[in-house]
Amino acid sequence: MSETAQSPESLASDDVVGAYVADRCLPDVDIPASKLTHVYYAFADVADGVIDDDAEHIDELVALREDNPDLQVIVSVGGWGRCEEFPDIAATPESRDRFADSAIEFVREHDLDGIDYDWEFPDEDEADDFTAILERLRERLDEAGREDGREYLLTSALSNLPSHLVGVDLPAVAERLDLVNAMTYDMLLNERSHHTNLYTSSLNPRFSVADTVETYVEAGVPREKIVVGSGFYCRGTERMGYEEMQAEFGDDDSYTRKWDEDAKAPYLEAEGEFMSYDDPESIGHKVEYLREESLRGIMCWQYGHDAQHDELLDAMYGRMVETADEA
Repeated sequence: MSETAQSPESLASDDVVGAYVADRCLPDVDIPASKLTHVYYAFADVADGVIDDDAEHIDELVALREDNPDLQVIVSVGGWGRCEEFPDIAATPESRDRFADSAIEFVREHDLDGIDYDWEFPDEDEADDFTAILERLRERLDEAGREDGREYLLTSALSNLPSHLVGVDLPAVAERLDLVNAMTYDMLLNERSHHTNLYTSSLNPRFSVADTVETYVEAGVPREKIVVGSGFYCRGTERMGYEEMQAEFGDDDSYTRKWDEDAKAPYLEAEGEFMSYDDPESIGHKVEYLREESLRGIMCWQYGHDAQHDELLDAMYGRMVETADEA
């Protein structure tokens, strides 16, 4: 950069900085919406094949748009352990229509910007049904958008693990989505391996952010739809949120923060203990990587683990702004 060049002061126009916010964290967190482009309410319940309207505190997320009119507020359905009805929902044209109608009603009632369909995880024989439910949601969202004079988004959180992608026709699914949120966390092989590492290393030789992106791109997912994930929590011999980990172990001299240069990932280690996590340094490397690969952005699961000090969200947003001229 020349001496007269100016650093960017805002995100690039199509950048994504997203955060899933667990419903259990609301209303106790003060979300810095000016540092986000997309916020996901996780999760609305599904009952009897439709979205249950008893989504506590979702309107508090929508209210964030009062001071941040460009913020996209999206409801997420599904999630780990919450997809029991998804096979039946996707199985027939009638069940797909019924669910899609309930989704449109929910989105309109709460003035939302779209829906995130988080099926964890379709089996191989459910791949066509997964594509079909996304197709119906896409059609209904587009119809509603034309009627309402606005654009509604359809996104999905997809796995990083090949065993969880057997029921996902990646190119067909991506064609119907606006964003593909890569769940590049929980990738650990055991209690002493990385779980949200950018690259493979001896501490996780099988799975990484980069490998996941390569899998998506080679399958035909457009780069401009891919959003990489950051885990705002630790995995290993302990599992807890980032801020809880910092409070409990940050000043404990028996724990040493170490850096895996190959993986571009930190970990805490003590005798018999190991914790893998993301921190500002590793998030910075993820942002640099996504810029190099011409990807859409970065998101986290989940914001509540960083809500007191915003250390990780500040790193996501700050580095995206600093590198905006590379978009």
